[in-house]
Amino acid sequence: MVLSWLLNSVHPDIAWSVIYADTATEVWDNLHERFSQGNDSHIYQIRQEIAEHRQDQQFVSIYYTKIKALWDELSSYQTPPCTCGGLKKLVDREENDCVMQFLVGLNESYATVRGSILMISPLPDTHKVHALVLQHERQTEAAAHTTKQQGSTYGRSPSKKNLKCSYCDRQGHGVEDCFYIKGFPLGHKFHGKNVKPRKPTAHNIQANTPASPTSHPNSKTTTFTNEEYKQLMDLLQKDNGNIQPFVNATGIPDTTCYATHSDSSTDLYWIVDSGATHHISH
Repeated sequence: MVLSWLLNSVHPDIAWSVIYADTATEVWDNLHERFSQGNDSHIYQIRQEIAEHRQDQQFVSIYYTKIKALWDELSSYQTPPCTCGGLKKLVDREENDCVMQFLVGLNESYATVRGSILMISPLPDTHKVHALVLQHERQTEAAAHTTKQQGSTYGRSPSKKNLKCSYCDRQGHGVEDCFYIKGFPLGHKFHGKNVKPRKPTAHNIQANTPASPTSHPNSKTTTFTNEEYKQLMDLLQKDNGNIQPFVNATGIPDTTCYATHSDSSTDLYWIVDSGATHHISH
């Protein structure tokens, strides 16, 4: 029965080489001599993988998980048979070796936390070291995220409330976004129309606005005395009944007349109807 079990347990090609054996012991010894190999080659392979293992682009948790799996596999092949008190010292030394190997494989960005761990005496175990490095990684990611948010805030364009168009003199947009230049959008009442922005002109001047005296070298200016100014005011009140704060002089071709009265408190500028000016002048 044992012989039959051995023959059925191996590959058919291998079974043909021992099918004529008389006893199960003969089959077993033959197979053991041919296929029995030690663990040294596999232990060497594991140690080589541990020595070459690096973090590179991996997160700390992934890097630690892979190297810990290699440590556990190596430990299964090299379990010391001793059970005396000296075994603890051997285990502690192997734990320190694992800590060193873990720190060696970290990227240079962890040089600060690596130096801090090496200054701890005695060295913590691998679980504690992994927790410290993982905490450092999370703090670094949080700081980088904060810096990125601040950079995007500083690089953001200024608020539209602070913009003022130099073409239409309105706030809320710049000249590059002015509809009077690029055209009004579909659905706007000015869409498709050639509309110009309204700008203040020299035809409308507020009468009660104080202003500093200005010179007009290219214009014809007449300055009235107090007596002439009084007569002019009486004439205007007699004709119009009151003083209009705004006078339109757009209908006067090539003729502009300014009436200026100065006293200790304020300066008033008037644009006077040409008929009244002609009446006083002549």
